[in-house]
Amino acid sequence: MTNFWKIVNEVIKKSDILVMVLDARFPEETNNEEVELKVNRSGKKLLYVVNKSDLAKNKEFHNDYIVLSSRSRRGLRLLRERIMIESKKLRLDRVTVGVLGYPNTGKSSLINTLKGRSSSKTSPKSGFTKSLQKIKISDKIFMLDTPGVIPFGDKDDEKHVLLGVVNPESIEYPEDVAEVLISNMKEAMKTKYGCTSLEELAEKWGMKKKGGHLDLRATSVKLLREWQRGKLR
Repeated sequence: MTNFWKIVNEVIKKSDILVMVLDARFPEETNNEEVELKVNRSGKKLLYVVNKSDLAKNKEFHNDYIVLSSRSRRGLRLLRERIMIESKKLRLDRVTVGVLGYPNTGKSSLINTLKGRSSSKTSPKSGFTKSLQKIKISDKIFMLDTPGVIPFGDKDDEKHVLLGVVNPESIEYPEDVAEVLISNMKEAMKTKYGCTSLEELAEKWGMKKKGGHLDLRATSVKLLREWQRGKLR
């Protein structure tokens, strides 16, 4: 695994302003207090961007958060304005903004939407960005995209799969995480799939092993993939 703190330290050092990208469905869980503390100790401004707001339409957020949707472009103007306000405070003609956050919170999508065309590669697979990329947004704004990495000791499979931090096929028991998701999303499951159990879903999707037994693992992986891609909300 890439050294988490080495990346964080490098981004903080090379940036004038930092942005922490949070997932609108789990803003508290996708914040990292240790990174937050390290940025604050550096004396540099930290902006909080709640991305994927289209997946959490009825949720309320802290007043200091910039609520954004890369898909609908909601909040982009406000983010640009906040960046320019901070750059003026620093008396900089050009500002470098470091983008931090867990994998799959939409860091690269945010950068691409700000620029208006694809510059930072994206993928639904978590951990797609592998190295620091400096991207020109305008003559006055440059952004550092970073590979999302999991802090050492943070090994909660349930949390990481639901946040999109890891791929569901990579964990030992995706069925357990799928059951948690189903129990918390019964109405959405019923509306989208017409069922509220893993077994019913496997039958509906025709996912069976040799001999006709239901393939609950494959069903779980597929369901969790749909969740990570925002198809279940």
